[in-house]
Amino acid sequence: MASPIIDRRREPRHPVLQIGMILADPSAAPRYCLVVDRSNSGVRLRTTSDFQAPSEFFLRCMGTESKYKVVWRRGSSLGAMVTR
Repeated sequence: MASPIIDRRREPRHPVLQIGMILADPSAAPRYCLVVDRSNSGVRLRTTSDFQAPSEFFLRCMGTESKYKVVWRRGSSLGAMVTR
């Protein structure tokens, strides 16, 4: 019998499915991503397969901009937490 999956999230996620912009380097062009879901403490993003987001970046989405730090990566998906 398989063990149940334990949800270790500190806060509930809310689906977003909006286009966001990753702003990493002031001299580089912004990169677009799909913001899959977000919580008060973080986001889950999907990027294009030819782009790997840097370990820290600003994300602009839905009229807000916040700084994030990547905490996990799986292929073109990543999870990032808000840095304060």
